[in-house]
Amino acid sequence: PYPYSPSAAEKLLTDHGWKVVPNGTTSCARPGTAADQCGSGIPQGQTISFTIAAASTPSYVAARDISLASAAGKLGIKINVQTKSLDFLYNNYGHSYAPANDDKWAAQDYGSLNLAAGYPSSNTVFNTGGSFNLGGFHDPTVDKMINASTFGADPKALSAETTGIAKTLPALFF
Repeated sequence: PYPYSPSAAEKLLTDHGWKVVPNGTTSCARPGTAADQCGSGIPQGQTISFTIAAASTPSYVAARDISLASAAGKLGIKINVQTKSLDFLYNNYGHSYAPANDDKWAAQDYGSLNLAAGYPSSNTVFNTGGSFNLGGFHDPTVDKMINASTFGADPKALSAETTGIAKTLPALFF
């Protein structure tokens, strides 16, 4: 539902109060909560920057995130990619394992997560309290969709779950 489009991203930012400086630093030009302003609590001059903690293996994970950071930089968005081992990510950036590090990253990329051969539900990943829901994502509607898909009898429930999750965006899908 959200195709890759740097030009659409630039328009979205400018339409919502951001001054986009390609290959520079994009910042909030119109603070406030109106539709054409940056948003609640965002002061004038605020820049867009964040850290992605990426798994160091397999190597495509960090390479993919570096590619995203490069594309974002063309729109004046600074993404700092830090590559770490999976063990480091789990032990130092998981909310329940290391709460003191909650504000040291904005996103994590572990690589692919394949839990169930043959049944591609997001059960345990995006449902509240799921054992692989390391970011603490919570959405009652998503919980209902996953529950219906995993435990219900409706053959369309899995399609509804995957479509609904793609629109909700609990994660950045590559």
